[in-house]
Amino acid sequence: MSPTDLKKLLSSLTLTEKVGQLVQLSGDFFDTKQNIVTGPVQKMGLNPEMVPLVGSVLNVVGAEKTRKIQQTYLENSSHKIPLLFMADIVYGLKTVYPIPLGMGATWDPNLIKKAYQNTASEAYASGAHVSFAPMVDIVRDARWGRSLESTGEDPVLNARMAAAMVEGFQHNLGKDSGIAACVKHFAAYGAAESGREYNSVDMSEMKLFQDYLPPYKAAVDAGTEMVMTSFNTINGVPVTASPYLLHNILREAWGFEGIIISDYAAVNELIAHGYSSNQSEAAKDAFVAGVDIDMQSSDYANNLDSIITNGQVDESKLNAAVLKVLQLKNKLGLFEDPYRGVDKQVESNAILSSEKRDLAREVSNKAMVLLKNENNILPLDTNKKIALIGPYADEKELLGLWAVHADRNETVTIAEAFREVIPANRLLVRKGTNITDDVGMLRGLGLSDDVISETILTKKQAKTEFDSAIEIANKSDVVIFAAGEHTFESGEGGSKTNITLPENQKKLIKAIRKLGKKIILVTINGRPLVLTDIIDDVDAVIVAWFPGTEGGHAIADTVLGKTNPSGRLSMTFPY
Repeated sequence: MSPTDLKKLLSSLTLTEKVGQLVQLSGDFFDTKQNIVTGPVQKMGLNPEMVPLVGSVLNVVGAEKTRKIQQTYLENSSHKIPLLFMADIVYGLKTVYPIPLGMGATWDPNLIKKAYQNTASEAYASGAHVSFAPMVDIVRDARWGRSLESTGEDPVLNARMAAAMVEGFQHNLGKDSGIAACVKHFAAYGAAESGREYNSVDMSEMKLFQDYLPPYKAAVDAGTEMVMTSFNTINGVPVTASPYLLHNILREAWGFEGIIISDYAAVNELIAHGYSSNQSEAAKDAFVAGVDIDMQSSDYANNLDSIITNGQVDESKLNAAVLKVLQLKNKLGLFEDPYRGVDKQVESNAILSSEKRDLAREVSNKAMVLLKNENNILPLDTNKKIALIGPYADEKELLGLWAVHADRNETVTIAEAFREVIPANRLLVRKGTNITDDVGMLRGLGLSDDVISETILTKKQAKTEFDSAIEIANKSDVVIFAAGEHTFESGEGGSKTNITLPENQKKLIKAIRKLGKKIILVTINGRPLVLTDIIDDVDAVIVAWFPGTEGGHAIADTVLGKTNPSGRLSMTFPY
C-alpha cells in the first residue's frame, strides 16, 4: 500500500477505530470458546465494543491459530486492517538457544545474529510478526531474576549483541522470513534497586548515559521497529510516563521513528506508582509521554477517545501514533497478504530442522564456561566408569523460563546425550535429589500443589534417591553432578537474595566428596551463582546456563572434549 493510500485509510477511521489500533489484547479475547463479556473483558473492565477494533494480539503463535484469528477478525472488520501478532520470542521459538546470558558468554555477535535469523524463520512460519526481544538491559545485580534475559553487565558487549539480535530478527523483513524486533526494556530496568523485580531505579545522568543507554541506542541504530517501555521508575518518574526518556532522548536525540509500546499493563500501573490518579489520567500521561500502544490494559481503550474529544490531547498526535502502526503492518506486507503465506505445512518444515538444531548446538557449545579444571580432569576419559548424578542429570527442563512457546519434549537431556557416546556398562544415572526442597518458595513463585507434587520427591523417595546416588558414585571412577536452579527461580518475578546452589544439592555433593571421588560440577542456571561454599568440593566447574534444546549434547561435547569450552563470563560471579 502506498503512503498516500495509508493516509487515506487513516482518514477514513472513526476516533474509536483509531484508538483501537493502539490497543493490544491477549489471545484470550479472541478465543471463540469463551464468553468474552463475562471472561477477560469483565476482568479487565474493557468496553466489549473495542475488542473487534484492536490492532494487535499478544502471545498467540502457531500457523493454525493465527490464521484462524486473523480470518475471523477480518471477516468482521469494516476496514480490513489486519492484526499484528506479537509474542515473547526471547531466545528461540521451537528451537531454543541458550539464554541470552549464555549468548553473551560466546562474545560472538555474528553467531548470535545467525541464531536470531533462525528464530525469525520459525516465528515467521508460525504466524508471528513481532518479537518482544531483544532485552538489552545492563544487569549488574545477580539477585535480579531477569538476569537471564540480558547478555551481561558491559555496555559495549550488550550494544554489539543488541545490534546483532535486531539485525537477525529483521533480516528480509517484509519478504520471506524476517519479523520485527521490539527492544526492551527502555530504560535502565536492569538497575532495579536491590535486584528486586519492578523496583525503582535511582541513578545519576552520567551513569545512565555512559553505562545503561548505549545498548538501546545500538538497537535503534540497527533499525529496531519497536521499543518497549520498562516497568520501573527512574529518579521518581515511571518510564511509561517520562517525556524526557521517550520523547527527548528516544525520539528527538536518537531519531527513533518506530512504535513505542508499554510493557504488560504498565500504563495502568502508573496508578500503582502513585503517578496517575485514575485510568483516564494514566492514559493521558502515557500517551503524552510518547507511548503508542497500550499492552493489555483498558486505559487507552476506555479513555483515549474522550481525552481527545475534550481537547486534552490534539487528534494529530493520535493520527501520528496510528500511522506508525499502519506503516509497520504495511512494511510487513500484511495488507497484501494478512497471513504472510503461513500454513501448517510451511510451519512444520521451518521448525526444529536439523540445520536449526545444529546451530543451537553450536551456540550452546560456545556458551559453555569452564570455571575450574583442577589437574586437567577435563576433557574426561571415556574409558572411565561415570556416574551422572543430580536433579538435572536426565531433566528436560533445560530451556529456562522465557522459552514459553517451546516443546520441552524436544529437549535433549544430559543423560540422553551421554548415552549416545558412553556404553551402558560405563554410565550410571541417578537424580539423587530434588532441584529444590523449598516447597514454600515454589508456592510463592505460583506453582500449584499438584504441579509441586509431580516434580518434588517425597521424603521417602528423596532418601532412596540419595542413597542410590551414593551407591553409584561409590562404584564409579568419576562423578558428573548436574546441579542448578529451578526454572521459576530465574526469570520475571524470580528475584532472590540467596543465589547459592540449593542446600539439598550441596549436601549430596559434599556426601559424594567424602567418598574421595572426583566431581565435575555442571551448573544449569539463569544468573551468576555464588559458588564459594562448594568450589573446594569439586574438581571442575562448567557453567552451562539454561542451554536450550540441544543443551544435553553441548554439555556432553564439552565434558568429553569434542568441543573446547570457549565461553567467557559476561557478568560477574559474586565471591
